[in-house]
Amino acid sequence: MIRAIIFDLDGTLVDTEPLHFQGFREVLAAEGIEISRADYFQRLIGYTDRECFTVVLREHQRVPSGELVEDLIARKAARYMT
Repeated sequence: MIRAIIFDLDGTLVDTEPLHFQGFREVLAAEGIEISRADYFQRLIGYTDRECFTVVLREHQRVPSGELVEDLIARKAARYMT
């Protein structure tokens, strides 16, 4: 019998958002795109990975093809897990 369930919205128990920012920053830097910590935390934090990459790519006049976005998501996930 399940006696308890712990559900953690980011920041409730552990604040992993700085790790997400670092992943986005590193992956986008490899594409020649820089994002600042302030920009991420003020404007991009509410997006899913797919939405964030799509928005940032469009803002930098890049075509957010499904293949490119999926690649960026995979690269960010790999960085997040290390």
